[in-house]
Amino acid sequence: MTTCYKRLPSPAIGILTALLSLGVVNGPSLNAASPTKEDPPAASAPDVVFTLKTSIGKGKLTFIGVGGSIDSVINPTLRVKVGQVVQVALVNGDGSRHDIAFPHFDAKSDEAPRRGASTMVTFRADKRGEYVYLCTVPRHRGAGMEGRLVVEE
Repeated sequence: MTTCYKRLPSPAIGILTALLSLGVVNGPSLNAASPTKEDPPAASAPDVVFTLKTSIGKGKLTFIGVGGSIDSVINPTLRVKVGQVVQVALVNGDGSRHDIAFPHFDAKSDEAPRRGASTMVTFRADKRGEYVYLCTVPRHRGAGMEGRLVVEE
C-alpha cells in the first residue's frame, strides 16, 4: 500500500502552523493535552451535582430525586452554599418532553424530549436565599413540576 502526501507550499505551512498555535484550527491531537494532577480544575467544574428524574403519578407531573439525601423525594429541596457551582442532570422518566430552569440564576437546560433522554444545567449559586426551580414546558409547572433551591452561607 502506498500513501501519497501533497506537499503544501511553504507560506501555507506557515499559516497553518500559526493557526494551530492560536487554537483556531485543531489538528489531530496536536493541541490535545492530557490533564495532569497539576492542572487546575476547570472554572465551571461543579461543586455539587444533583440528579432529578421526571415522573407522572397521582395526576401530577413531578421531579424525583435520584441518589443521596434526595433519593426518591418528590420535588426535593436542593441545598447548596453561596458561591458553589451547581450542576443538575435531568433524566426523562415518563416520555413527555421536559426541561429544568432556575430563573433567578438565568439558567435553563435544553429539553429532554423522550423517555430515557437527559439534559443538564450548570450555574453558580451566587445569591443567598430560597428560589424556585421548574419545568418551563407549558402547563408543566402548574401540574406540579416545581421545587426549591436553598442557597445558604
